[in-house]
Amino acid sequence: MAGVTELERLLRVLNRQPTDRPPVVAPGGMMSFLTRAILKSHGLDGDRINNDADAMMQAAEAAREETGFENFGVPFCLTCEAQALGAAVSCGTSDIESMVLEPACEQGKDFTFLEVPEPASDQRMAATISAIASLKRRYPDVPVLGNVTGPVTLSTSIVVFDQYVRMLIRDKSTALAIADVALETILRFARDLATAGADVIMVSDPTASGEILGPRSFGHFIPRYQRLFREIHLSGIKGMLHICGNIMPVLGLIKDTGADGFSADSVIRPARVREGLEGTPLMGNLSTRLLASASPAAVRRAVNRLLDDGIDIVAPGCGIDRGTPLENIRAMTTTVKEKREA
Repeated sequence: MAGVTELERLLRVLNRQPTDRPPVVAPGGMMSFLTRAILKSHGLDGDRINNDADAMMQAAEAAREETGFENFGVPFCLTCEAQALGAAVSCGTSDIESMVLEPACEQGKDFTFLEVPEPASDQRMAATISAIASLKRRYPDVPVLGNVTGPVTLSTSIVVFDQYVRMLIRDKSTALAIADVALETILRFARDLATAGADVIMVSDPTASGEILGPRSFGHFIPRYQRLFREIHLSGIKGMLHICGNIMPVLGLIKDTGADGFSADSVIRPARVREGLEGTPLMGNLSTRLLASASPAAVRRAVNRLLDDGIDIVAPGCGIDRGTPLENIRAMTTTVKEKREA
């Protein structure tokens, strides 16, 4: 398949069509590919890359150029929607990633006072939308991934995590009403990212791990995932889902979410996940701990194991540590690019 572009390669995989080799991507969002070395060498910090569209675009370009990943992905964390809903957020520094400091509501009942934000009127959302549009205009043949927070994770930024998990058991109606506020926020953001030119929407929902929720609670979110991916498809693009941790307890439900691809954590071998996905392309799931601390040779061996296991899209299994050596990331990307269709 001579001459296939990076965008064509990724879309072929998500359409379940043959291609020359797996793409190698780092989607952005919670799986940002910004390292301390990249940010410092370009004079960038957490505040600028999260609030200024030009700096966001510059960071995405620098990361792609220096790592070899075959995509752009913005924003660079999972705090954008939470902040728009009123959560206290730190945008971090070149050393420290963004984080939610305080949820939007002190008590679950307070969620009724929240207003679903309009992305164009929110500084960070608007900056991300602008960066997506600029990246797509400049690089039409490179996949541009827009990142949104999943409904479970965003709900735990509206009220504190422990409280929300208890509510799912003891006060399900309130918990799901909060989830619907989260979902509407995500939907609006995803639509605007798609309109701006995103080729794929990555939905990262680390808190939806099967070992945290279990099948019954996870099942409450299936209609919400389905609505989200249906809206993404109505925008004419693809959508992928990432969930952290051991997803085996809920694996049988993931295929029903409507996602075009599923990204798995490194705690599970691809062969185990694939059995329950019924053909849904599988992305992942290189250990980011290994990526941060092993030798380039060890990284190459691990990537080759993923390729031998038939991974559809090679990607980090979770968020890349800011201190990860660039030589290890390049070992990951070059190993994939050396593979060709037999």
